[in-house]
Amino acid sequence: SSEGIGVKWMQLWEEKLREQMEARAEGKAEGISEGEKIQTIRQTRKKIIKNMDPEAIADALEDEIDHILPIYETIKANPDLSDEEVYQIIYTDKPHL
Repeated sequence: SSEGIGVKWMQLWEEKLREQMEARAEGKAEGISEGEKIQTIRQTRKKIIKNMDPEAIADALEDEIDHILPIYETIKANPDLSDEEVYQIIYTDKPHL
């Protein structure tokens, strides 16, 4: 019956809408996470310029040395990279260089 088809269509539409909302929320969370990581990279770079070692940087930023060390090493080895490029190298599979 056309009523059954209408109900089925409405259920599919609601499911699709729910999937879109979940995907949007996930994307927003990833964006916040990326922004926070880039901010940590930026702050780490400033501390490196002040000749701070990784342990002192982790302490100053109230972060774990395991989070700071890859950033520190990447910036020291590649000082001309932008914060976004450092992020790509550390946190993604495909660096954009």
